[in-house]
Amino acid sequence: YTTLFRSGSFRRETIQSVSVYTPEPAVTNPKGTVILIAGSATNHTCFGEEPRRLAAQGFTVKILVIPGYENPTFMPLLEGGNTHAWNILRNWETAIPQAVAKIIDDSPGKVFLGGFSLGASGSKI
Repeated sequence: YTTLFRSGSFRRETIQSVSVYTPEPAVTNPKGTVILIAGSATNHTCFGEEPRRLAAQGFTVKILVIPGYENPTFMPLLEGGNTHAWNILRNWETAIPQAVAKIIDDSPGKVFLGGFSLGASGSKI
């Protein structure tokens, strides 16, 4: 199941309940794919201009946002280790690896994986 909408100069799709952002315009004949996982309480903008630079160099860039962290109004619910926070963690442990695996399967050529803060931990899957 994939849903798409445009957000600024990024295209958003949903893969395995993970929001995935790709800089626009899309790269034709990419050199490879770069998967970046955003940190907790961040979104696709945490990498600054780097995704656009990589795209300009010919790489397809996919930025994954940890499920439950897309909406900053949820942040107070994450404090204190409550049930909502644990549900996000459990979802993250399965959704991120599944989304990464799907992107790898769908990507021609080399794939590079990295992340920011908590997202860097997720890149060690």
